[in-house]
Amino acid sequence: MEYLVTSTKTNAGTRKIPMTEGVFRCFQAIIEDREAPMFEKMIEGHTEFLFLDAQGMP
Repeated sequence: MEYLVTSTKTNAGTRKIPMTEGVFRCFQAIIEDREAPMFEKMIEGHTEFLFLDAQGMP
């Protein structure tokens, strides 16, 4: 399996979605409550993915 982080084809495909304070706190809780991975997976220069599988992969 290959992991890719790619840009949209055009700027029109880029979406900015506002995040409420409640959603932000929920995402923070997800990160704080999970066990730290044995290693931080880097994909094309990106790290700190929100959701990881049982093997610590994004």
